[in-house]
Amino acid sequence: MSRYRFVFLLACLRFDDKSIRLTNRSLDVFSPIKKVWNLFITQCRINYTPGSYVTVDEQRLGFRGRCPFRMYIPNKPSKYGLKIPMICDSSTRYMFDAIPYIGKGTETNGLPLGEYFMKELSKSIHGSCRNITCDNWFTSVPIAKSLLKEPFKLTIVGTIRSNKREIPEELKN
Repeated sequence: MSRYRFVFLLACLRFDDKSIRLTNRSLDVFSPIKKVWNLFITQCRINYTPGSYVTVDEQRLGFRGRCPFRMYIPNKPSKYGLKIPMICDSSTRYMFDAIPYIGKGTETNGLPLGEYFMKELSKSIHGSCRNITCDNWFTSVPIAKSLLKEPFKLTIVGTIRSNKREIPEELKN
């Protein structure tokens, strides 16, 4: 296939219905690729069984194109990009679930962002007594306590900021 043919096909490629595009985008900025994303994530979940240890962290994909939820982080090598929290198997590094962070429009059902992403990403392993390792954005004492209970039954290992109010004074500094 020639370069010109590829560019032409790429310009014509759409994953959404043009007649309802503006309505969908006003409700959900991720709507143009949501169907393809959900299909991909569903296949990732179906085709892999994670081990006993998984990790939850965020991946930032460098991207300079037009996107309403593109982030700017000045101290990173690629300053512009998309932030995608994901859960991966610790031994194989296989990503079996991910949710793109779309900024302030993220519907968290009243939960803090870290707790929301932790619970949503771990849905496929609830009740399996697995261990989740994560960094301080996803870690807090209330999250750890809630993940131990039903229906989650998960343990968590992660760094925690020393300024959290749940940390006793004896353990700070």
